[in-house]
Amino acid sequence: DLHRVDRRQRQMCIRNRNKCEVVEKNGNIPLDENTFKVIEHSCDYFGVKYKSRVSATYKFIKTKYRPPVMIEESSKTIFFPVSADAKEDNLWFCFNQIRDYKAGSAKKETVVTFKNGFTMVVPVSLYSFNSQYIKSARLYASYSLRSIKKN
Repeated sequence: DLHRVDRRQRQMCIRNRNKCEVVEKNGNIPLDENTFKVIEHSCDYFGVKYKSRVSATYKFIKTKYRPPVMIEESSKTIFFPVSADAKEDNLWFCFNQIRDYKAGSAKKETVVTFKNGFTMVVPVSLYSFNSQYIKSARLYASYSLRSIKKN
């Protein structure tokens, strides 16, 4: 079951038409759902609806276009899409698991390296990927500041 897997190990969701594959540190998990449904179910599993998470993202960083989503607040697990968030064949990345990214050999390619050393080429421009990564960093910082203020 996807949601019972340690959330700190989840790195990304790869799309494949109406199915997806979750890439994790200890192997991949094929699912019969599209990536958006996996993200929705993950939010539900941790007690908050996806739409509420998107609303919270807007409250914190004022973005509605391809919003990053805080899946689980105590660990600040954030996923971000590389194209329209509800698009069924989208790629979603775990912000917390990305070590580095750089331009690929083609114009609309980005090479992403995860903390476990796994590297993949993503069919999206560096500019676009960087924009999504920065939104996620802003969301992470907003939640972190909120946590500090509570204490």
